[in-house]
Amino acid sequence: MAGWPVEQIPGEDTLYMRVHDAHRKPGTHEISVGAFVNRSTGMSTDWAKYSTPQETRDRAKKNLERNAVVSFVVAEVRGIPEQQVEHTPDPDDDNRAHTEVLGPKSEEVRVQLRRLAKWTDIRWR
Repeated sequence: MAGWPVEQIPGEDTLYMRVHDAHRKPGTHEISVGAFVNRSTGMSTDWAKYSTPQETRDRAKKNLERNAVVSFVVAEVRGIPEQQVEHTPDPDDDNRAHTEVLGPKSEEVRVQLRRLAKWTDIRWR
């Protein structure tokens, strides 16, 4: 495991986020806003510079087959009021790509995140 430097993420770059199928509205491909919440300090994502959608999906602790991946453009996420994107490498999980979307996740913010999210995993499109 390495201690990677924190880097500045360009606005044109992509973030990947794992979504469990419990956050998919039944019978649809629509994600519930409940998927877009802070866990500990922020909403956990992976920076595409150091990850692929498959690697992001494979980081699921259990029920791998019940997870899919969405992507975001960094500048669009930063365009939501009070949201910041910070590279936060996680050496404990050997994840150089780890990035957090910081800021409060009000209902309005979560709706905006849902609108920005694009499926990268064909299984749920």
